[in-house]
Amino acid sequence: STRHQAKIDSIDRAMSQLALDATTVKRIRGYYHYRWTRHRDHAGEKFVKDLPYQLRTRTSCMVHEEMIRKCALFSEADRKFIAALSTVLMAEVYLPAQFIAIAGYVSRAMFFIRRGRVQIIRKVDGDFLMEECFDFFDVLGLFSARQHTTSIRSLTHVDLYRLNRDDFEEIVRHYPAQGLAMADAANEHFKPVYASVAAKRLYELAGM
Repeated sequence: STRHQAKIDSIDRAMSQLALDATTVKRIRGYYHYRWTRHRDHAGEKFVKDLPYQLRTRTSCMVHEEMIRKCALFSEADRKFIAALSTVLMAEVYLPAQFIAIAGYVSRAMFFIRRGRVQIIRKVDGDFLMEECFDFFDVLGLFSARQHTTSIRSLTHVDLYRLNRDDFEEIVRHYPAQGLAMADAANEHFKPVYASVAAKRLYELAGM
């Protein structure tokens, strides 16, 4: 509690020096308050990163495996592959009603939802279609640097983990058999137009 209060005092001084408006100050304080309430300690992620490689891999896999396997692409993947993915996930926190992605931006990652709900907004024939998401989104960001056709915003406080495309590709190169297995999974579970994009890139990464 003392460390948290010291951090908040430091943030308040910085915001005062920057002369931020009241709305921005409120949102920044809300962000750190949520992180404290949710995680109790800002050092949790640093603790895992500071572990030796084998312990870091094992611990990360224990924490993230269930979340990662919710995506059909990874549901049957080898545990060593899942562990490798777990070590490169990047934590992100969003406040309610905050945009995570905006239509037109270039996608280079996929996202897993640890906690909370997001809203996916699509424009179809001039109308906006909205659906809620609880598990993961933007899988195609792993395979194609394409412009987003959807916008995504948080409905609640949201804990996300970002899997960057560059990290994913590097791991697949080290596990080519998993790349081929994921290509089969993409062909089975994705729409044909998306499956072809994913499978083509996975075959390339696997050296086929």
